[in-house]
Amino acid sequence: MLNSRSNKWAMTLAEMLLCIGIIGVIAAITLPLLRNVLPSREDSFRKKTNYLIEQVVTQLYNDETMYPKISDFYSQGFQNTEKVTINGVEYEGDDKFCQLFASKFDKSSESGKLVCENQIAETGTTLARGKRSFRAKDGVDWYLPVTDFQKGAAEIMVDVNGDELPNCIDGSAGCHNADRFLYYVKADGGITLTKPENVVKSKFKIIVNVSTVGCGGTEGVCSDVGGTYNLATLSSSGDIGSWSGAKNGTSSIDNLDSNTRYIIKANPRPDYYVDWSTDPVVKAPTKRVKVYNSDLKLDLKFRKKANHCVIVDFTNCDKSSVTGCAITTITSGCGYKEVSNMSGEYKLNDDGAYEYVGIGVDGGKYTYTCGGLTDVYGNSIPSATYELTKKGHPVRNDDGTISSDTSYNAVYKCDGLYTGDYKLVVTPKAGYKVNPITTAHPNGQYEQDVRLGTEDLSFEVTLSR
Repeated sequence: MLNSRSNKWAMTLAEMLLCIGIIGVIAAITLPLLRNVLPSREDSFRKKTNYLIEQVVTQLYNDETMYPKISDFYSQGFQNTEKVTINGVEYEGDDKFCQLFASKFDKSSESGKLVCENQIAETGTTLARGKRSFRAKDGVDWYLPVTDFQKGAAEIMVDVNGDELPNCIDGSAGCHNADRFLYYVKADGGITLTKPENVVKSKFKIIVNVSTVGCGGTEGVCSDVGGTYNLATLSSSGDIGSWSGAKNGTSSIDNLDSNTRYIIKANPRPDYYVDWSTDPVVKAPTKRVKVYNSDLKLDLKFRKKANHCVIVDFTNCDKSSVTGCAITTITSGCGYKEVSNMSGEYKLNDDGAYEYVGIGVDGGKYTYTCGGLTDVYGNSIPSATYELTKKGHPVRNDDGTISSDTSYNAVYKCDGLYTGDYKLVVTPKAGYKVNPITTAHPNGQYEQDVRLGTEDLSFEVTLSR
């Protein structure tokens, strides 16, 4: 009987060691590659954090219910710490940003009460700084500042793995696997990873961009000077300090204190106006502003007043020229009038309507008295008197020029009469009188208050012998 021997394959020790060595070499090559391809938990959470900060900061900055864009009285952007109410919750003061930012996150059950910590970036390098503000539902810890953004950017610190080590800040000495990262948010909504150099100013300026519009008969800006402006300080009680010297053209008012209110008064020439509201105390167009650790810019536009006609039609004048029957004059009034029988004052708008700017309207018939005219430098000037001597009715041409239809028994004046208040006076010559004669004008004169807005005005006066 023949013996049979089965053939079996086996590895020698040398072959096994060789295989292990090959596997080790492959692992040494591929593992670093895999680590680069597959991000760590910290890297993943940091990318998520970058996205969240950008989204939340942009949302807060652009939401005017949280940070209203009001230029006259409030600081802009995140410097505006004035109170706002969102869903019944009030946010204000130096922790306004911290509270609003945290409101955008779902909190972990172990987060506890929100803590806004002041100046978390001032000390320390690799150790924890300040107290955790809150822990998000994904386990990321957020450290938020208390700040009004007046000293520059505010720091936010994020710990992507919560209580786990190493708790060191990216970029700090000896930190090789950072789990804490710093972000700097600026008042204008910008975000940077590098702490900006904050330059703290103690004095600020108001830049007034002055322009004159419509002096060439069009809406375009022209080279004419429509007026000047002055500046004064406003006290907390509303008292107005001394006015600065008059300025014109684009210029700046420098060396102004922060957290201080100021009032700017416009001084338009008589043939110009501005669309600022008239202050009842100053009796001039004004703008109130507040300097709050930043420079301010505002526009001051002087606009040309409308130029219209006043026409007086006469009846029963048998002279070849109306001026042979009566002398007609119009006296310039003022664009601002007081109301004598009520507590309050009015300003005249460009359309000829009056806007109430006083306090305590009590109704009744308004009796207007002129409050006085001032020139471009604020000096008092007398009212001007114009005589109506042109015969006929004015015809306004398509190009804006005026010609006359002399077949009308009327006198008129168009040039020099801008939007404003006037008094029309008709004094009959010998042999004529005005009907009816009133006790207020026993000498036979006819008087009429005229409010010239944006249209020509016509009046009819009856003469008799």
